[in-house]
Amino acid sequence: MSEVTQAWIAIEDWLTRFMPTGAGALAPPADPAAIAAAERKLGLTFPPDVVESLLRHDGELSYAGFFPSHSSLLSVSQIVATREMLNEVAQSENDLGHGDSDEWWWHELWLPVTDLDGNLDIVDLRPGPGYGRLGWRPIDANADFSDGWTGLGPYLSAIATALTTGGGVDQIFPYLTTDGELWWDHAGQEELAGLPLMPAPAG
Repeated sequence: MSEVTQAWIAIEDWLTRFMPTGAGALAPPADPAAIAAAERKLGLTFPPDVVESLLRHDGELSYAGFFPSHSSLLSVSQIVATREMLNEVAQSENDLGHGDSDEWWWHELWLPVTDLDGNLDIVDLRPGPGYGRLGWRPIDANADFSDGWTGLGPYLSAIATALTTGGGVDQIFPYLTTDGELWWDHAGQEELAGLPLMPAPAG
């Protein structure tokens, strides 16, 4: 069983047991034909771990909060729309990246996979040793790959491990709010907006 599938099974199992609303927030699988059409439209080939994740869940039906970045998983159609919008904005401002430098607000070979109000987890599709790596592109700054992952698969695997062992992801740990919602924060947090936070149960 692949890393992506193993990770999603573990995440789904954890959500079902400890946060059923989160399990219901995950969308059903994407249509392989829709993924192929998106690749043709964008002129890009999606990395295998991105494809496999989409074939498990085509984004989210509602916000689940299971990413430490507090972002939402993008569907195939959202990936296309977001990337086309970013390309258009970057081109209009003569700031569409190319080449090997990471010092760009947006690059023609980056692919968005999650979104938080314009702040994005992105996958680098440039050929070379960094192909497939995951980085963070803030809405108001250049992308940052310094603390990124080698791919979406390892990132999902780290999230699954944190939920099932009580550990963290890049020093960010899972908690449950008084409403039973998942929240990620630094170690030792005891409240959110004046209400108690409980460490998320491991299992």
